[in-house]
Amino acid sequence: MPGFLSYPFFLFFLLLASLRRIESRARLRVFALGGAGLLLLSAPRILDGLLSAQALALLAQILPAPLMLVAYWQAGQFFVAPWAELQSWLSRLDSEWFGGVLKARREDKIPRWFLGYLELTYALCYLVVPAALGCLFLLGRGDHAAAFWNIVLPPSYLCYALLPFFQTLPPRAIEPETAARLAAPLRIFNLWVLRHGSIHANTFPSAHVAASLSAALALLDVSGLAALIFLWIALSIAVAAALCRYHYVLDVLLGAVLAVLSFAFHLFFRN
Repeated sequence: MPGFLSYPFFLFFLLLASLRRIESRARLRVFALGGAGLLLLSAPRILDGLLSAQALALLAQILPAPLMLVAYWQAGQFFVAPWAELQSWLSRLDSEWFGGVLKARREDKIPRWFLGYLELTYALCYLVVPAALGCLFLLGRGDHAAAFWNIVLPPSYLCYALLPFFQTLPPRAIEPETAARLAAPLRIFNLWVLRHGSIHANTFPSAHVAASLSAALALLDVSGLAALIFLWIALSIAVAAALCRYHYVLDVLLGAVLAVLSFAFHLFFRN
C-alpha cells in the first residue's frame, strides 16, 4: 500500500503524546487525529468486498494525500511556545544571508507583480502534491503511485515529526507588514487560508518546500516535461516561502535538501 509509511508516523505521535506533558485537550486531539489517520489507512481493507479491485487500488493510491493533512494537524497539537533562541537565530541568518532583499521588500522596492506571482505560487503549494499525483494518472502511469509516495512522504513526515522539538513562529507572525502588502488580494487569501487551516506554527524544515519539490522530482521517472513544470512551481514556492516570509531561509533550504535526499534514496534503491 502506498501509504504504509503513515503507520509509524501516526504511532510515533500517539506514543509521544502518551509520554510528553501537553495540555489534555491537545492530547485528546492527537489521539483523535491519530485514530482518524489509522482508520483511513485501514479503509481499503474495511471496504474489501464492497468495492471492486480497481476501486480499492485507486483508493489506496490517493489516500496518502488526505493523510498528509491529518498528519500535519496532528503534529500541530504539540506546539506550545516558540523556542526564542532558535527563532532569533533563524531571523539573524535571514538578515545575514538575505538582508538586502528583505530590506527591499520591507521598503516596497520589489515589483508588485513579482510579489503577486510569488503569492500565487505559494497558494499552489496546497495543490502541488495532488496535482502531481493526478499527472501520473493522466499520463497512464498510475502504477508509479507507490514510488511517488515513497519519495514524497518521508521528507514531508520528517518535517512534521520535528515540530514538537523545534518550535518557532513563522517570520510573518513576528515581522511588521506594510498596509500595501496586507491589502494585496493574493496575500489576503493566503493569510486567510493559514488563519483557518494551518497549525499557526512553523515547520522546520519547511514541509511545503519538501513536499512540493519531492513531488516534482518524483515526476522525473514519468515525464520530463511534467517534471520541469512542477520543478518551476516548486522552486517558485521555495522563493515565495522565504521572500513573502512564510518561512525562514534555512527552513526552505533544509526542506529542499530533504526532498533531494529522498529522491536520491529512491534512485539508489531502485537501481
